[in-house]
Parts: sequence; structure tokens; C-alpha cells
Amino acid sequence: MVKRLQSAKVTAFKPSWPFAPAIIGSVFMGASPIFVRIADIGPNAIGFYRMLFSLPLLWMWMHFEQKINPQSVIPFSKRDFTIAAFAGFFLAGDLGIWHFSLNLTTIVNATLFNYCTPFFVPLIMWFFFSTKPTLIFICTLVMAIVGSIILTRESVSLSMDHLWGDILALLSAIFFSGYIVMIKQLRLKFNAPTLLFWTGISTAFFLGLFSFSLGEDYIPDTHNDWIAIVGLVVMVHLGGQGLLSYAMGEISASLISIVMMIAPIVAAITAWILFSETMDWHHMVGAAIILISIVIARKSERKMDKKIEKRYGP
Repeated sequence: MVKRLQSAKVTAFKPSWPFAPAIIGSVFMGASPIFVRIADIGPNAIGFYRMLFSLPLLWMWMHFEQKINPQSVIPFSKRDFTIAAFAGFFLAGDLGIWHFSLNLTTIVNATLFNYCTPFFVPLIMWFFFSTKPTLIFICTLVMAIVGSIILTRESVSLSMDHLWGDILALLSAIFFSGYIVMIKQLRLKFNAPTLLFWTGISTAFFLGLFSFSLGEDYIPDTHNDWIAIVGLVVMVHLGGQGLLSYAMGEISASLISIVMMIAPIVAAITAWILFSETMDWHHMVGAAIILISIVIARKSERKMDKKIEKRYGP
């Protein structure tokens, strides 16, 4: 227990600016459903190409990071490789299931249910790592959920026609929660590009296996396919996933899951700009509630860092 808290002490009193990459990364991640929707190939196949074309860029980023910071070069143990492989499996499950759900339900439904990770990440952390969520965190979680409901209340369409898509989107949130927790554990030792590279290999393998096994159309041969692939690689994976993985070195997995509730805000703003959908007072109120909950959660975490430093500091 002390060892785990001491490892948390390392991140205490770091500058608050790493919180900004978490927000920016969440904004980039919010564009993911748009790229997936315009692709003409299978849901697992588009995820496979996202990972495949990210790997060379991640390899260059990883070696650049190691060159400017040789101390960051830490060899992977068998246990680390195992965790990275499972993290890749969970991310593959998340992407494959969520991409498929986008064909069965609305973009807003799929986005909202997929980003229900704040429900599951604290439960996983509590069950496996005895990290009990605080009352303040639970209150901020409720605030974020209420804000999301207000934000999307006119866009969410709950019906039997969308039932299976909604269920799959919620299932994908469970897979993504497992990925976040595993990445957080590895992030205590390794830098962001190293994690993304090794988990990316595992994710690409599983997505390719899923796509081949399900007999999907996996040859990108249209302009939409390549626009979607480039957008997912550059904006969503390198930009969004990369910034979130970096931020995990400074803030908790539970807080990351709340920050990612920004995605519904991005969906609403994107629909307003690109598709001329209405954005009135309830959208602004919902967005404000989500942002306030994130600020409160961040302050609560910094107080916890100070308590850890006071109790276990030198």
C-alpha cells in the first residue's frame, strides 16, 4: 500500500499544465465517430488501419523521445509485455465493438454510451487496486453525467431500433475502461510513445484477426476510406490517444475518464458547425456543468496529492 502511494507521490506537485493535454486529447478523440462513419470498409478494418499506419510514426516518436531523454529507456519485462498485450486486446475490443455500434445507432448515442467510462474506471480501480473513490469524486461524476444528459437530451434517441447499438456502445465503454486502467499502470514506468507503440502492435493484431474472421471488406479503395484513415491516425490516435497517454503520467485514470466526457461537447459543437444543428441554452448549460465537474475533480485530486505528500514525504 505504501509503495503504491509513494509511486503516486512522484506525480504530486507537478505543474498543472499536463492537465491541458488531457482536455485537448479528449477534444481530438471526439472527432473519431465522424471519421468512422464516412469510411466504407468494415468496423474492425478501419481500426486496424488506424493502428497499422500509426506504428511507424509512433516508432519515430519513441526513438526521438529516447534520444533526448536516455533515462526514459526502460526495458520491458515479461509482465510489462503481458499487460501491454492485454491493453491492446481491450483497445481492440473497444474500437471494434464501438465502430460496429455506429452502424446500429446514432452518433450521439454511440458517443455518449462509449464515454460512460467514468462509471467503470473507478469500480475497476477500487476492485483491483483498493483505490476507493471519494465522495467528492462521486459527486463530480454525477455532475458530468447530468451535464451530458442535458447537453444531448434532444439528440439522444432511445428506441428498440437502436437498442443493440446502444448496448454495444456501452459494452465498448467497459473495454475502454480496462484499457485506461492498464495504460495507467504502465505509464508509471514508461513514456507515452513507448506505450502507444507496443500496445498498438497488439491492438492491430487483434483488430486484423477480428476483421479477417468476420469476413469484413478490408481493402480501402475510396476517398472516404483514406480520409477516415488519415484522420484517425493523425488526429484521433497520435493527437487524441497520444495526449491522453501523456496526461496519464500526471493525473489519475478516474479523472481521465471524467475529462473524456468532453467528447459529447465536441459532438454537439461539430454538429452545430458542420450540419447546422441547433445549439441553444441547454447545450451551453450541459457543457458548462461538464466543465465545472472536471475543474472540481482536478482540485480534489490535487488535494489528495498533497495529503499523500504530507503523509509519505521525506
